[in-house]
Amino acid sequence: MTDDRERSKEFWFEFDNVFNPTFGHVSGDVMAAYTSLSAHDDGIDYPYQRWREHRKLGTYPDGFRAEMTSIQDLLLFLCGKQAEVLDRHFAGDPDAQRTAFEQFGEGVLFDQRRPVHQKVHQMDAALSPDSPPKGYYTWHGIIRAAVMVGADAGRWLATDRNVGLAWGIHGEARPVQDAPDNPGLPPTRL
Repeated sequence: MTDDRERSKEFWFEFDNVFNPTFGHVSGDVMAAYTSLSAHDDGIDYPYQRWREHRKLGTYPDGFRAEMTSIQDLLLFLCGKQAEVLDRHFAGDPDAQRTAFEQFGEGVLFDQRRPVHQKVHQMDAALSPDSPPKGYYTWHGIIRAAVMVGADAGRWLATDRNVGLAWGIHGEARPVQDAPDNPGLPPTRL
């Protein structure tokens, strides 16, 4: 395994342990933030669904910003926690961070430490076999909302581009969960 794959795998392993309740390691404060988000009609997808609605109605950005102000503290908290994990692994190295998102989208980060049916670091289950996993949309909404209420726009819009990049790669690569040999994309295509 190349050094960049190992670095990416370690990042996603920690990221999942901190933020993905499926793995049972999520701290009480992160779970409390998720619970607060889930109190809204759209649950954890509340920021994304409101982002879509405001774009559709032509009330973006002002209407979206006003609505997200009610959850400002939890959005900034989640971004702060995510920044801590990103910084631990990439320390401001945007190329390494982008590579981790590319490999995540390709599904080439097989990790024996993870449970069966989740051995490949990739986004959560897709809505259908022909659509990318919805977690990309959820994360995009949270990032856009956080930027609207004061998160560092430069940092988080760069991360949002990586989320979009991983989404696009995933849609083309269509990785198979638990496959130790997902081929990824050819370097020229990537």
